[in-house]
Amino acid sequence: MVASVNRWSSVGNTEVSRAQRWVRRRRISSAPNTGLAFILDVTGKRVAVIGTGPSGSQITGAINKIVSQLTVFQQRAQYITPVNNRPVDEIERAEIYKNYDTIWDIVFASLFAMGFIESKKSALEASPLRARTSVEANETAAAFVRSKIAEIVKDPETAKSLQPTGHYGGRPLCAEGYYEAFTEPNVSLVDIAANPVARLTEMGIELRDGTAHEFDTAHTYRNVDITGRSGVKLNDVWKNGATSLYGLSITQFPNLFLVSGPGGPFSNIPPSIEVQGDFITKLILESQSRGTKTIEADAEAQGKWDETVQAISAVTIFNKVRSWVQNDNVEGKTKYSTFFLAGLGNYIAKLEEETGAKYPSFKFE
Repeated sequence: MVASVNRWSSVGNTEVSRAQRWVRRRRISSAPNTGLAFILDVTGKRVAVIGTGPSGSQITGAINKIVSQLTVFQQRAQYITPVNNRPVDEIERAEIYKNYDTIWDIVFASLFAMGFIESKKSALEASPLRARTSVEANETAAAFVRSKIAEIVKDPETAKSLQPTGHYGGRPLCAEGYYEAFTEPNVSLVDIAANPVARLTEMGIELRDGTAHEFDTAHTYRNVDITGRSGVKLNDVWKNGATSLYGLSITQFPNLFLVSGPGGPFSNIPPSIEVQGDFITKLILESQSRGTKTIEADAEAQGKWDETVQAISAVTIFNKVRSWVQNDNVEGKTKYSTFFLAGLGNYIAKLEEETGAKYPSFKFE
């Protein structure tokens, strides 16, 4: 099994414990959930991919031709479009290098650092009629993606199961060869929304209706429990919603710096990481100049930033789509936004304001 989630949300605690014991004693590879490269040889194996988020969809497209059997367990159909990666020849590469600074300037001038200029009109400015029309326009994009799925996947039942029904854009994914994988005879789709996982067995997975699926390998993730002041656990602090100041720092956790943390900008990742890395560097230099040893988000400032993040999210299409972006992809979870959705430029402006005021939202001790 290759699990593209960091915990089993669809099976009971007893079954999770049973699975963990199985992980410890059977033929399963386990790696920290750190984002570091981890190589698992699945050539000729019977493999299950559980979840069709970014990891699950990319893994499906990447390994379907080298495994003997691939079963994809889908909780919810996703809008997945091609990455369109391609070789870059030396002439084009030289042209890119020659214009690198200009290209980077265009990236930072765009709303979400994607390198093209998006509409910057606030949803708050739209009339009710325009807002309704926008939802209808969204459906045309959604219908186009659904039509491409039906065109690629020849089996009508599988194609129908792969077609999402909600708004497009709430959490669109990119992957190469995902839908094409379902044209291969060794690839099958299992709908666990209609027939959920009942238990993990010694040999694989058993569904609610008793159907058993056996596999050769499993790949799971484990998390690290981070401890802050007075022994407080980050998992406990975040149990009703993950928040931080600017996606960078968390109250009660001094000298713990994040990049792309909750409340950080929704944007192209490399530019936002550069911005955050520069800001963290300035924070550390400021601490050194003050002769202090710890830097920590002020609790009141973190709370106000989170209020801003949630207010912006509430007027976007993200708020209408169930996904991990809104933390409502699993029943019983508290809904909240994990991103600052007003664009990288507005985020940079906020950090510049913070720097200019000598970091009033942080505590230096």
